[in-house]
Amino acid sequence: MNRILSKGPRGLNGLLRACPSNFGRSFLCRSTYNVNSRTFWSAPRLRSEDSPSSSQPLKPDPNDGNGNTHRTTSTASSQHTPWYLQEETPIDESRQISSRDQIPELPENSPAILPVLLDYVFKDLGLDELRLLDLRGLETPPPIGANAIMIIGTARSVKHLNVSADRLCRWLRSTYKLTPYADGLLGRNELKIKLRRKARRARVASRAGTTVDEKDDGITTGWICVNAGVVENSPVGEQASRKVEGFGNIVGGTRVVVQMFTEEKRAEVDLEGLWLATIERDRRRRQVSIDTKSDAPHEEVRASTPVQNSSSDHVFGLHSRSSAILPLEQRRGLHSKCRLLGPQTEDNQDDGLDDGLDMSPDSNSTGTDHLAANRTCDKEVATDSLLEHLSGLPDDEALSELGAGQEDTDSTPFLRRFYDALSQMSAEEAAVAQVKLLCTAISRHHLGYSKESLWKAFTTCNYHTYFISDELGIEIVSAMLTALPARQGGPKATGVLPEADRELALRVLEHLSLRGTDILNMKVFHLLYKAASHPTNLSGEEVVKDVTGTTKDRPTSRVAKLIETLDIQFDPEEARKLMMSMFRNEDYDGFWKLWSKLPLNGSPRTSADYEMLFRLHAELGDERRARDCVSTWAPIMSREHPPIPLRGQVVQHIMYCILIAEPAIDRMATAGSTSNLALIWNDCKNNAPARG
Repeated sequence: MNRILSKGPRGLNGLLRACPSNFGRSFLCRSTYNVNSRTFWSAPRLRSEDSPSSSQPLKPDPNDGNGNTHRTTSTASSQHTPWYLQEETPIDESRQISSRDQIPELPENSPAILPVLLDYVFKDLGLDELRLLDLRGLETPPPIGANAIMIIGTARSVKHLNVSADRLCRWLRSTYKLTPYADGLLGRNELKIKLRRKARRARVASRAGTTVDEKDDGITTGWICVNAGVVENSPVGEQASRKVEGFGNIVGGTRVVVQMFTEEKRAEVDLEGLWLATIERDRRRRQVSIDTKSDAPHEEVRASTPVQNSSSDHVFGLHSRSSAILPLEQRRGLHSKCRLLGPQTEDNQDDGLDDGLDMSPDSNSTGTDHLAANRTCDKEVATDSLLEHLSGLPDDEALSELGAGQEDTDSTPFLRRFYDALSQMSAEEAAVAQVKLLCTAISRHHLGYSKESLWKAFTTCNYHTYFISDELGIEIVSAMLTALPARQGGPKATGVLPEADRELALRVLEHLSLRGTDILNMKVFHLLYKAASHPTNLSGEEVVKDVTGTTKDRPTSRVAKLIETLDIQFDPEEARKLMMSMFRNEDYDGFWKLWSKLPLNGSPRTSADYEMLFRLHAELGDERRARDCVSTWAPIMSREHPPIPLRGQVVQHIMYCILIAEPAIDRMATAGSTSNLALIWNDCKNNAPARG
């Protein structure tokens, strides 16, 4: 090239002839534009001295002609602005976020966590095409739960899907202390194991010359459902809870469910399409109900009839009463107690009712008739009042009021009034009242009422889906675990609880547990402990040995271990009852554990607790235990919060324990002994109540 150019015009013409025609055109076209010619300089060339940026097109020089030289333009370098001083053109916000990358709008009355959750799912997890469905008020599947808000998002890959679900669960646990459950998310170790097994199957198939076709290998599901659970609690009305059928308790509040898909799986399932159709049907149904109510005719206003005001209205200046005539069955009086019927019925006249209600044992039948006559419009309250009155009677009188048995309905005034109230109730109320009567009769050891009939009545209520409260369910269990009376099976049968009765009680507990009742409480375990303390046959409790030849633990010790292992909620009232049962069953270690837990669980020991403590040791009659109990706990009474004064019945029980530990304590105290028991004995004598 240098040789050709050095030859002058002939060399240049030869070069053009030797090159193709297109090359010549391009070469000539480029020469028509201005070129920033620069003389040779020893310093490096600056970038600011370059031609204008590519954003500004080059313009041809109008003064140039063919063969003319180009001029240098110094204005371009002076007008050029460096890139770090240029101002960025603002981008429209609508172009920054496309339609598939927008956060959906929040529904009305949404929980406080929802906007934060949407922002986290969109920005931090990077899910696309978010869709929010408000399913509150709709019937949703049990795994999702009621009052749910569903968020649907698309992940960009299977790995992005699993990582997003795992991060969301960890964020909900750490930030909001929730317990989310991710259905379809494989654990890290589980994923490794499945991948290892898949690779092993692929190697075996390749050696055999075949291929493994696993469309659903359990790894790439493409769908993960993260159920965050209840994020905002709200109370549930009693009426609403009674309308729902099924198992489990109704939990109020709003649930949030996040459905994560891959793009292919989301298009295949079309979950939002299914729920949108359900929402649209519910909207149409509500609109039809609103239109029906709006088209209904208005209620006719009854003709006003003048009502004569009573004297109390004139005296106290009360407002005038409404002139609308109410139906006869809805007209009620305002009273602070149950209203007695004015005219007496024939049964009342035959039984000889008096105006007053005598609760003394001599006038038992008269009191029962008066209590039954004291009715209100709610017949269920009348039966509950009758059963409450029956529970307050002594055993002999209560057994006589219950009649001959379950088939007896009119032999006593109590039965006549009770079954008369049942005849005016609905089927559900009558069945529940019958169950309550059976529980009361069996707990009083009535021979005419059997536990099999109670079980049959309980199953009948369950078959017809009648509502049985949790308190009544525990009462049924208590009746099933009632030991046989002494008159049934002879004197040796006292305290015997057959195995069949235990099985019936466990069946009732199993049913209560399936429907959502909390049976892991101290009341239930106290019932089980008392049942375990009774033998199953007339010969008493047998010593059972296992295969190794060692004696097995007693049933009561097993129940006590369950109470300690499960760490159930502490109930001070039931704990005190369980303490007495443990002490009388010679489980002294369990007694002292519960005794020490009383102040630790916010229930300080009272004077009644110390009275029970010393009374139980006095009834036990053990010298060593009585001595240790008085020496340890009598001085601690003054250190309790609040302090327990040394007076009342507790003084008598302490003195009984001291006499058991030291029969000659009175002589020793008179002789001036300074022992611990002698000092406590003198304090008790000084504070003992005077005997008249």
